Amino acid sequence: MMRKRLLMLVVALIVAGSIGLEARHVTYAAKPSHTAPAPTVPVIAGIVQSGDVPIYLRGVGTVIAYNNVVVRSQITGQIIKIAFTEGQTV
Repeated sequence: MMRKRLLMLVVALIVAGSIGLEARHVTYAAKPSHTAPAPTVPVIAGIVQSGDVPIYLRGVGTVIAYNNVVVRSQITGQIIKIAFTEGQTV
């Protein structure tokens, strides 16, 4: 019984030690020893202008009318003429 506990303790220490060494290796390997400075961006001054900026919106979707109307005659018969065009505000 005592021998089994001692063996489990030794195995646990070996596993913990190997995990610690691996973590230390990964930590030091992840940090570069030197880094190059970031390249500078040139700044050019311009003349101030005032004007409209066009806004373009592109997208995919469905257009749905706010209201739909069904036109029917009040008397029986056929509709001969409609005095508006499709899409016109009535």
